[in-house]
Amino acid sequence: MRKFAVIVAGGLIVLSTSVITSGATSASPRVQDPLTIQGSSFGLKSIGSGNLFVAQFTETNTGSHPVDISFLYSWSNASAPDYKDYICPQVKTGGDVSPDTPACEPGFLAPGQSTQAALIVIPDVSGVPVKVKACALDLTDDLGFKVQDRHCATVRAQVS
Repeated sequence: MRKFAVIVAGGLIVLSTSVITSGATSASPRVQDPLTIQGSSFGLKSIGSGNLFVAQFTETNTGSHPVDISFLYSWSNASAPDYKDYICPQVKTGGDVSPDTPACEPGFLAPGQSTQAALIVIPDVSGVPVKVKACALDLTDDLGFKVQDRHCATVRAQVS
């Protein structure tokens, strides 16, 4: 009887170890940062203080699944933009989305698809560059996607 109990106990340990191991190894890793972002000021290198500065950004989904995206903006040496200064076309329809300032959330971006958004600011300090930064965010990432510099682009122009 003792021999039978040892064999059964050993079998249960092997069985439970294989279940735990297979559960741990069968999970497929999820790509946490399928987005890339680029910025443009339409070739503008300098601007007069008080003039409008338009910073345009393009997000691309380089992943293999649809992503609910956001452009998260910050700026320096410029007055704070009003909600009307955000150009945020919805991915699906192209209609303008009311921004959740300082972010623009245009919707789901399919794999391989790109979309654009822009922010208009007014430089208020002469002699220093105006800067607008946009970071690409994956709102579908339930793993706590953190903004890192590789997910951001900065557009700048010297203010005269």
